[in-house]
Amino acid sequence: MRTSSNRIRLSLAFFTILVDMMGFGAAFPVLPALFSPESTPFSNIRPDRLSIWYGALMAVFALAQFIGAPVLGALSDRYGRRPLLLVSLLGSALGYAVFAYGIQQNSLLWLFVGRIVPGFAGGNVAVIYSSLADVSQGQQKVKDFGLAGAAFGLGMILGPVLGGLLGDASLHPSFGLHVPFWGMVLLSSLNAALVFWAYPETNAHRNKEEIKSPSWFKSFALVSEAFRHKELKWVFLSILLHGCGFALFIQFVAFFLQDVHSLGQMDIGLLFGYVGLLTVVTQGLLVRPLSRFFAPERLVANVIPGFAIGIFVLTLPAKVTWLYFLLPLPTIFQGLYMPNMTAVVSNLSPANAQGRMLSINQSLTALSNAIPPLFGGWLYLMGPRSPVYVSVLLSLMGWGVFNLFFQRYRKKHKQSHLVEKRSAAGKSAPVTEDSIPGEESSNPASTRERTG
Repeated sequence: MRTSSNRIRLSLAFFTILVDMMGFGAAFPVLPALFSPESTPFSNIRPDRLSIWYGALMAVFALAQFIGAPVLGALSDRYGRRPLLLVSLLGSALGYAVFAYGIQQNSLLWLFVGRIVPGFAGGNVAVIYSSLADVSQGQQKVKDFGLAGAAFGLGMILGPVLGGLLGDASLHPSFGLHVPFWGMVLLSSLNAALVFWAYPETNAHRNKEEIKSPSWFKSFALVSEAFRHKELKWVFLSILLHGCGFALFIQFVAFFLQDVHSLGQMDIGLLFGYVGLLTVVTQGLLVRPLSRFFAPERLVANVIPGFAIGIFVLTLPAKVTWLYFLLPLPTIFQGLYMPNMTAVVSNLSPANAQGRMLSINQSLTALSNAIPPLFGGWLYLMGPRSPVYVSVLLSLMGWGVFNLFFQRYRKKHKQSHLVEKRSAAGKSAPVTEDSIPGEESSNPASTRERTG
């Protein structure tokens, strides 16, 4: 049964991720408009280089998040989740204010500063996931991650609609491309106030000796460590590859919609809002029921190719109406992927390093967001569909790594545990896969029998 403290914690965790994703989603209809040849305020930039500068702006945000996420997560292991959450929320509010100012001043420099600051502070998602992992186990962990995933989806409904509405000056004279970001300043400040007054500390394994002086480049060392991790290295490589495919698609699909289907800022915002609605439905209604019957790794292995096929078919129809019928395919599969892949990482991480490993997970996701825009702008110059085709390839590569390496390793890992247990127990105690410590998440049915 949920206690009052747990309900408050889950509610504020939901709201924090919601606000974070609203800020992320609000940029989708605004940034392509900023770098559109028809409306760009940057007249000194060559029209055929606008997509390159757009990619650079997306890259610095993700690179800052890549650097910041493990630092904030590791600090939260030492000092607690709540104080680091407050710091990240206030940093996000400051970044949104700087970005809004940059739009008003037509300053490319301030735009970059305004993306770097909230990017670094955006490690709050890693802190939230660590907080959820602190107090939940097994199926409940997947369910809580699914609730967090629903906040992602709802943020992706409200954020693009917010950006599309408040950023469209034709709807009201007081609206403009800068207005959505001033709105995010208010929401982030409110979020920080609520966390200050009501969010409970969840980290019972704080170790103040673990971190002496966190480095700004700690993420590079942690990622290097991640790929040496015996159980998680292939998972992390899969996360990076599929993440690059997803990021390349989501970052440049607005340009595809502008060029191929002639959609405007408001239309793009509504389409992204529709995607967010589908994500909420998926993670709110499908993740929990499926977690009762399928292990997280099994779901991940089956949903990645569905996403890849789904984004490919989006390039086929000539009429924009068909997109609303085809979008559920990649959206549902990606909605199932996110909480289950996070659960895979969490289940294979020790209890006193949840923040560290989930921060690495978040950092890799940020790195996968930073890499594609470095070449996505050039791909776009080859044709509006080119980024989508490369997205499909990268996603399928991630799927191949997950299946060929991780699943094979897990099978070998289970067999070695069975041999060790049989040797220790002799013939007096039968040993099955269900009795392997740490493997409960791979057999949800047997977990229910033991706990129910």
